Amino acid sequence: MRPEAIHAWLAAEPVFREAAAFVCRQGIAAYLVGGTVRDLLVGRASYDMDLAVAGDAMGLARRLADAVGGAYVAMDAERDVARVVVRRTGEPRLIDLAGLRAGSIEDDLRARDFTANALAVPLCAPERGVLDPTGGREDLKARTLRVTHAAAFEDDPLRLLRGVRLRASLGWSIAPETERLMRAWAPALRRVSPERVRDELALILSLDAAAGGLAYAHALGLLEPALPAVNGAALSAEMPAGIAAVAGLERLELAWGRDNASDEELLWALPDALGGRLRAHLQEELSGGRTRRIALKLAALLYPAGDVAGPVAEGLRLSAREVRLVAGAVEAAQRLRGGDLTRPPSRLETYRYFRRACEAGVAGALLAWAVSGSGNAEATHVATLLRAWFEERTAIDPPPLLTGREVMDELGISPGPGVGRALEALREAQVQGLVRTPDEAREYLRGGDDG
Repeated sequence: MRPEAIHAWLAAEPVFREAAAFVCRQGIAAYLVGGTVRDLLVGRASYDMDLAVAGDAMGLARRLADAVGGAYVAMDAERDVARVVVRRTGEPRLIDLAGLRAGSIEDDLRARDFTANALAVPLCAPERGVLDPTGGREDLKARTLRVTHAAAFEDDPLRLLRGVRLRASLGWSIAPETERLMRAWAPALRRVSPERVRDELALILSLDAAAGGLAYAHALGLLEPALPAVNGAALSAEMPAGIAAVAGLERLELAWGRDNASDEELLWALPDALGGRLRAHLQEELSGGRTRRIALKLAALLYPAGDVAGPVAEGLRLSAREVRLVAGAVEAAQRLRGGDLTRPPSRLETYRYFRRACEAGVAGALLAWAVSGSGNAEATHVATLLRAWFEERTAIDPPPLLTGREVMDELGISPGPGVGRALEALREAQVQGLVRTPDEAREYLRGGDDG
């Protein structure tokens, strides 16, 4: 790789250019490594900077974060790994720094995961060219992932899932001998911390074609040991149906807002405005950079497991909000599929659905649609639910006509469950259009039996 490629990349990325200048002023040996070099060699845009440095990587990362106005994140104190996250405009830029894993950069590269990632370029002297002690450039040309050494997965079993992700994201193949090692070392995934598995699994789920990666992982026996065991429940038998549900969601995504969708895909289409709002909703971050879309795909993967979905999400150390969304989406989808998806829901049914599911109702509706495996009849049902959430919020969250105190005065009752039942009866009457004003609400209460 010519040094001009490095200079052009840095010129196009101000954050990385500033980071490189700062690091080079520190007078320590620093190398661009891993995915950054791999992507630059194949002409892919690289929005992350991976650095291997001689010395205290975490200390350098703290100083770098201050210098470029980023946030410092300790990744692995034992391995001296840290991250700097810079948010200026658009997508955040990530700068990962790690101390050399061995006495030299060459030994460090030999200890890495795949040969295509075991490449380095001196950050401050790119004219020295690419360091390639494991033959990674040949494998890169062949679009092949190959482990750098036979103990690569023993050293860090998370590399098993990373191989699946790289295969899916790059569209490469995995060398047969590496694939055999992956099968053999699959049980070792149980040794990896839930947080690290969560992060790698989230990266797989974030891919547009995650279902293919998940199917490959399952074929190698990786999925079940990657997911937390819950009450002895065996998830392996459920995985094919879960992967099919993820594929169904990805099929939906392809059709939303596309002008050139095929006749088959049009069965899965939504009105442009609604599809746009839905895409924006799913891209909202929930926690740790993970989006609603990732939580929805995890819910799809765990859908056949039913009630186990929530505990599995907890076992992956997801945030409380993510756990509620995963478990709520599965439960809401199951209820929808237990009803009639071939007709639009009434206003009262829509209200009751979201009253129970809350924000998980959107994910539940999409999941039910994806699992149904058909098209326009379900699209009408789901579009009605989505329109209520995004465009007709009074249908699912009507403004109160009376307060609890007013209900007690009107009915002559004391605080207790009866007040809640009366208020809920009023809300259901509102969404059906039976009452519209406070006076109509009082008349409804006087004539009803809910108090």
